[in-house]
Amino acid sequence: MEKMPGKGQAQTSSSPAFEGLPEELSEFLSKDTYSLLIKGESGTGKTILALTILKSLLPIENLLYISTRTSPLQLVENFPWVEEVFGPANAPSEGRGRETEGWETLIDARLDEPNVVFERITNVLMDKQAPTVVIDSWESLSDTLGSDALRTNIRVLQTWRERAGARFIFVGEDPANSAIDFMVEGVVVLKDRVAEGKRLREIVLSKLHGVQIAKPSYFFTLQGGMFTSLPGYTPRDYEFHSPVPVRFDRPFRRSKTRIPTGYALLDTHLEGGFPAGSRAVIELDRKVDSRAGLVFLSRVVQDWLADGGRVVLDCPSDVDGKYVRQFGRSFGTGKGELALGSAARAGREAKKALGRRTLAIVPGGATPPGMGAGSPDLTITMGRRDQLGAAAADDASVYMRLTDIEGTLFVQCDVPSSSLFAVIPGMTAGNPMMRLEPVV
Repeated sequence: MEKMPGKGQAQTSSSPAFEGLPEELSEFLSKDTYSLLIKGESGTGKTILALTILKSLLPIENLLYISTRTSPLQLVENFPWVEEVFGPANAPSEGRGRETEGWETLIDARLDEPNVVFERITNVLMDKQAPTVVIDSWESLSDTLGSDALRTNIRVLQTWRERAGARFIFVGEDPANSAIDFMVEGVVVLKDRVAEGKRLREIVLSKLHGVQIAKPSYFFTLQGGMFTSLPGYTPRDYEFHSPVPVRFDRPFRRSKTRIPTGYALLDTHLEGGFPAGSRAVIELDRKVDSRAGLVFLSRVVQDWLADGGRVVLDCPSDVDGKYVRQFGRSFGTGKGELALGSAARAGREAKKALGRRTLAIVPGGATPPGMGAGSPDLTITMGRRDQLGAAAADDASVYMRLTDIEGTLFVQCDVPSSSLFAVIPGMTAGNPMMRLEPVV
């Protein structure tokens, strides 16, 4: 997983940083007291979201997680990072028969009666200052307690919660069950759905009291057993802001036959990167700005220059000269050379390189430099489908697409075929950057 500085949340300095969550949900969770209902069918990521929220609240002492569906030890086995929240499990006391005896805050309540569960919660609200309580799931309590009685108990707990300045997180298994929706301040629904032929996970922000919901839903991934929402695509994320040149200390690891893309995930899929001496194609969705395409290629350009090579860049026609100059300056000085020119010049530059390795980047519709003796070591053609032509995929050793699916930017390889990777924009020293997250 590539790392880079993330986008800041609109929070005060004393508020916890809810990394990986939608901005609207982060703002809601920054409140001193609230009750949040997380709903969704089995396997949609409800428990992971609840645990991710708790991880963002650390350090926190007054915590109670009541699991009515899953063994706490099973949680830790499935998601090892959970120990960061609750600490390591101690060996169970002899003769006690409780596999979670080592935890005081992660409670196995699968066999507990509802009145025992409510008593635990009440004790925490009375004895602890501003506690956080998770009930996963609240609906299982209704198996032995009638719906009316359950709602009455929850209403009482809500009153105690307000007095104690506590936070409640309810997890629900049935997204159609609205029995307690009106009793909580926040409701989010997790679902699996198909968008433009791709299976994706989505969080719907149904209700967040006191928060203006600018974007009602986000796609998300569960890579690494963590909840990470995917930001919406906006061209301004790929603008320069008083940039300072950034230079790699050393090139990426490479072989004689492969050229790294700069993204570990793609390099793994491509068995090391672009094949040397080949042509690669980057297709841009009609809704994707060409500047995003250039930022996507900035890693391979940076790496090429760090290795002392020559890059000849023939920019797309829809990118203005100022942006091109900023793009060029962003790489700073080094052993390599960046030249702006045409596809024809790329061929000439390659022939006079005198042993210097050459990367040519040309727009769709331009005639790429010829292959063979004196040709670029790698040619990347970038453009929209109507610019690339029907034969582009047949001629390419690697064919990738930057695609906008309902306002979220993704990368996918068609040749060789890969799963989706989500694009996470960022900024380094005023220069737009991006990293990729597997869509899991």
